[in-house]
Amino acid sequence: MKIFPLKKLPLISVLVAVFLAIGLILFVGTYSKKGVFSRTALIESQDKDSDNDGLKDWEEELYKTDPYNSDTDFDGYLDAEEINSGHNPLVKAPGDEAFLYPLPLGEKYNITQKLVQDPSSSLMGSYLNYKLEYLENNPEISDPSQFLASVPASIRNQIMEKAVYESFSYAIENSKEIFEQFPEIFDMKISDQEINIIENNSKEAIDVYFSQLTLIFDNDFFFQKNGAEAFEKALETEYFLKLSEIIKLNDPKIEKLKQMPVPLILKDIHKEALRTSILARNIFISIRDLQSDPIKALLFSQKINETFNDWLNLLNKISDFAKQYEE
Repeated sequence: MKIFPLKKLPLISVLVAVFLAIGLILFVGTYSKKGVFSRTALIESQDKDSDNDGLKDWEEELYKTDPYNSDTDFDGYLDAEEINSGHNPLVKAPGDEAFLYPLPLGEKYNITQKLVQDPSSSLMGSYLNYKLEYLENNPEISDPSQFLASVPASIRNQIMEKAVYESFSYAIENSKEIFEQFPEIFDMKISDQEINIIENNSKEAIDVYFSQLTLIFDNDFFFQKNGAEAFEKALETEYFLKLSEIIKLNDPKIEKLKQMPVPLILKDIHKEALRTSILARNIFISIRDLQSDPIKALLFSQKINETFNDWLNLLNKISDFAKQYEE
């Protein structure tokens, strides 16, 4: 199959230049400014669950479930039950296969809760101390066993955040082992079978590929202008609405990356593009889920530089591809 020289494929050079100019300046700038997790401010809608199915309304938007119907697919199981057991809440059982790239949400991926449930942990001790302090300051709660039923979720999240900050070193050290149990969330691998490889390395096929890639990696992409600004705002103010918008805007782009035709010669570049995009999505979602799972958000915040370096390495691979076919 004939490969056309890259000088006839200007989209590649434009792609690299634009991503480097916008992404590097804005996203690294955002990360360097982080004052993240030093506050406990909460927004009103953070814990709203309109249908009481165990999924917050903002989580339902990401899963595409109905926030006003506790059983979106009408198969007799609550949406959160399906997600936490590894099933698809949009497909009626049986045959409701798990998501290939699940969102890092729900009980299964809540690292903070897993650590708190360890009775020997310093995190558990800190949590119980703050819980006791709250009960002492609120004598109207006469029965401690009614804590969950009597105390708003926003207050419980504040108590959890305080405990995490107090036991930060323990939490980070002991959460890494849990982190490694879920490679589908934190360190996924993309196989050839998960993308749409075509046996076509023609100029036309490569032109189409990079045209589509340019549309996907627009200003709303995670590492681009609007994504970086939303991320920065979330870190500085814990105002998550814009971050949620960016996550939702990029969801169909990830689907597009899975389905779009990929010339065989570009399959490795494309697998890296898909992997980096999914990992970026998971980082953004974990920051969005800060108040329910602060430890996961802390750990993912530490992966920003690594993930952005992966993004830059991807651009370098595209640049190397360009140089190779200019010769």
